[in-house]
Amino acid sequence: MVTLISELHFWTSKDTISIRETDYAAFKYHEKKTPCNAPLQVAKKTYTEKRGMFWIPPNKRPVKLRDSLKELEDLLDQQCVIKAVWRDSCSLLLVLSSGLLVNAAVNPISGDLVNISFDKYLVGKLLTDYLNDFVLMKQHFLCSFNEHQLTLVYMSKPPVKKINLYKKLAHTDPKLSSVELEGPTGRRIEKHLSANVSGDLVLVWWRNANDEVFPWRPVVRDVDRANVQIFEINGTKASLACFLRTEHEILDIKFSQLYPNILHSIEQKISRKGDVTIESSEYEVLKPKLLRVNQISIPLQTHVCSSATSPDDTKLLLSCIDGTLVLHDSVRAVTNFVKAAFIATILCWHPDSSIVIVSNERSQFQCFDLSLSCIKLQLISEDIAPSTILDFGRYFKHQATLLNIEWNLKPSLSAECDSLILLLFERGPLAILRIIGSDSSLTADALVAQYLSFNQTDKAINILLCLDWNSTPSACLACLHLITNHIFRLPFTSEREVQLQTALGSFHLPLHPINPAVEMEYGDPVRDLTRRFFHQLVRYQLFEKAFRLGIDLHEHDLFLDLYYYAKSINNMEMANAAWEKSQEIADECSTSGSTQSDCSRSSCSKCSHGDSASEHSDGNVPLLAQLPPPLPIVRPPPTPSSSSTVQNSHKQKVKFSDTVTHITVPNISPQPEINSEELIDVPNSSRNFTSNSLNFQQSPSSSSKQDPLPKVTIPLTKDYLKHLTKSAIKTSRDDGESKNIKVVHFGVV
Repeated sequence: MVTLISELHFWTSKDTISIRETDYAAFKYHEKKTPCNAPLQVAKKTYTEKRGMFWIPPNKRPVKLRDSLKELEDLLDQQCVIKAVWRDSCSLLLVLSSGLLVNAAVNPISGDLVNISFDKYLVGKLLTDYLNDFVLMKQHFLCSFNEHQLTLVYMSKPPVKKINLYKKLAHTDPKLSSVELEGPTGRRIEKHLSANVSGDLVLVWWRNANDEVFPWRPVVRDVDRANVQIFEINGTKASLACFLRTEHEILDIKFSQLYPNILHSIEQKISRKGDVTIESSEYEVLKPKLLRVNQISIPLQTHVCSSATSPDDTKLLLSCIDGTLVLHDSVRAVTNFVKAAFIATILCWHPDSSIVIVSNERSQFQCFDLSLSCIKLQLISEDIAPSTILDFGRYFKHQATLLNIEWNLKPSLSAECDSLILLLFERGPLAILRIIGSDSSLTADALVAQYLSFNQTDKAINILLCLDWNSTPSACLACLHLITNHIFRLPFTSEREVQLQTALGSFHLPLHPINPAVEMEYGDPVRDLTRRFFHQLVRYQLFEKAFRLGIDLHEHDLFLDLYYYAKSINNMEMANAAWEKSQEIADECSTSGSTQSDCSRSSCSKCSHGDSASEHSDGNVPLLAQLPPPLPIVRPPPTPSSSSTVQNSHKQKVKFSDTVTHITVPNISPQPEINSEELIDVPNSSRNFTSNSLNFQQSPSSSSKQDPLPKVTIPLTKDYLKHLTKSAIKTSRDDGESKNIKVVHFGVV
């Protein structure tokens, strides 16, 4: 079963954390004066130091990590962490309630703290001593309070990204300004912030009530009652761009992580009868208005306690007070439900939008994929004991309250780094959950590969069905290739037949139409996989299903394969039907060719050989019998002596470029006993499916009045080239031989 192996690192040296010496999955720092004499303690210390982790934090200048860590622990004990933001995969920014900024660098390999720096520039310069929310942009900071004002910090000299992330705020030449919110003043309401990806729009919102009372004014403005206000940021100035008053209770409103002028809102509507409905709306910022472009209603049984939108803005995860997790896919318009082991109050998506971790205040964790299949978790140990729930409360002497979890940003594709999850507890400490062996590759195709390695094909197919071909076609095709190749390697059963139908149906029968550009680019690879499925059905004599699939594919060479195989087992009814269908498709191609219409089927022999066949067509001969037989694929004979090769190189070689390998292939003498007029063109379907297509030998047929079809004997595949002996393929290299060049196989002439 798919399991995420992890280890836990507590950034503290206090005695509130208790870890056994035999536990090699959890680590904490130790004081220098703490004795280490017990054999088990010495063994764990040696293990920790050999792996490059800190047993005792160093205190060398200029970092002085040990002193900085003690100062951070004291600050966490006295103040609250308002915001924890990952700047990149191993850089963390903490904003405390007093305005103190803490920059921390993390070693992604060991999970240890490397550097801690404090920035006190904002302390004492804000409107109040207690922050509500904080948002970081490219050149701005924005702070919100309980009052009806905001503090805007403009960095006229911002630090260069990934060069000096720990540059003091004073070195950026900051300029502070106040932003007055619209509406009645005097109310102390907690306000939340959100910024768009471009950093020029900021969203400010707070909760409202239906029975809220407003002070009397001679002129009532709509903006005075709006609880959603959007400001445009330009330097040190912030101007109101648009506003909105929501009708129901707000669960969350934030900007899209993909588009700068799109924001998503999640509201909870409760009727008088107690019915709960979640309304997910999408707005477009059109100054000076907010235009609602989409709205989805999700009926639920109970109230919602938390929500989270995936980074790709396509999935909404809701946690209900009865422990139910609800996942709504806005693209596919599908809603899935699953019962969690506890009431999840904290939800966190992986940056790839393929995994979500849920937790509660008691430090219990569960992990689900995008189809809500539970992924087991296990701390690293000698025993294999994966569990659906990971409980970290056992490491605390007193019950700790988990406030938030944050997954680190995904590094570049070329970087190799384990995933890190920040755990933020009330009054400290900070902890890091390190997912071992992930290499930051928790994408959908990586999960599908993991499921298939444990033969969990149904879960892999569920992930494929949750993907969208229009938004992520490459990931869909990669997952489809993995699933089909895995099933083709196994014995064919009715269960695997349904699995193949479901996997291929994600493209051929989608819930929503696929864009023509995507269908044109990815249609051929999916069609090749479908052809392999057809030959698999024929190979296991499921002729009726293969016939229906061939009708959908509309390729006449598939019906020829079906005809020859049915003929070999004396199933004349299916053979006649396949022959008639193949000739019907070939006639359609001939008609379309005569009217100069386009035929995109590469396997259509009439389209590919239309010119040559039209010259020798005969009204009394069937259409398929007019076409020449395909050339057999044979291995080249042993290379002749160098002298003979040099003498005839100007007649037997065709040079394409200096970098292409040239192979000299002799001409194959025709079989004297075969009548070419009675041969039927069987396109070589193995050019796309070398290992799965059906190849048969053609034998001369005798005329019969009862059977209108030509009689063809079909031996086994291994006898296909039986008549091609060494004596038959010997050719003379005289100058008087035919000067025509025969193409035996692609790339070999």
